Amino acid sequence: MPRSAASHIKYLLLSLLVVVAIINLTRTSLEILKSSKRLEDLKDDILTLESNKISLESEIEYKQSNEYVEEQARNALNMKKPNEKVYVNPNTLGDKTTVTEAEETENPGSTGGTTTGKPQKPSSNLSKWIALIFK
Repeated sequence: MPRSAASHIKYLLLSLLVVVAIINLTRTSLEILKSSKRLEDLKDDILTLESNKISLESEIEYKQSNEYVEEQARNALNMKKPNEKVYVNPNTLGDKTTVTEAEETENPGSTGGTTTGKPQKPSSNLSKWIALIFK
């Protein structure tokens, strides 16, 4: 028995319907994979932000403590505790110390000036680095 044109059209429409269903299923699967990748990326971002939050909270807690206030008072305001001795190194790079003429005549070998009473020119950073390295 020969197949009629109507049965050919049925098989053609059924095949077309199956192809469309496969394409839609594939597209949906790809979207699900992309969404799961985005979800993983967002979870990683959340973990990073939570660790940043914890470190910031601990920093806030430290900066509200008495130890931080004391450290800032010592460093920024040059304060000290009662009965505390402070030692200053005069050979620190970048210090601009001057020697008066009276001190120069008392200590002729000091580095602050010449024996004529005229102060020396301030030395350059390069000469200070060389002096520091080759001490």
